[in-house]
Amino acid sequence: MREPYEECPRFHKCSVNVCPLDPFVYKKNKLPEEEKCTLGKTIRLRIAEKHLDLLPHRGLTSREWIGRQKWESLSIDEKSKIQARLQKNLSD
Repeated sequence: MREPYEECPRFHKCSVNVCPLDPFVYKKNKLPEEEKCTLGKTIRLRIAEKHLDLLPHRGLTSREWIGRQKWESLSIDEKSKIQARLQKNLSD
């Protein structure tokens, strides 16, 4: 079986050192001047679905993973309030 990052459509031309599709990404340090992965989250999530055993953070960046964990820790009422506030802001 191929590594998750090998399924990335940009794999052969990518020069990102810290890839969210790398099973060991969270053991690596990214320097501020290094490039960030710009592959769309939906594509990373689709690739990660096939490799959940290798990618505990499901192909998400550190920031995305932390945000997801915060969202999942909220109560249904808190989520509803946030969604209502976002809907109001979108309609204004």
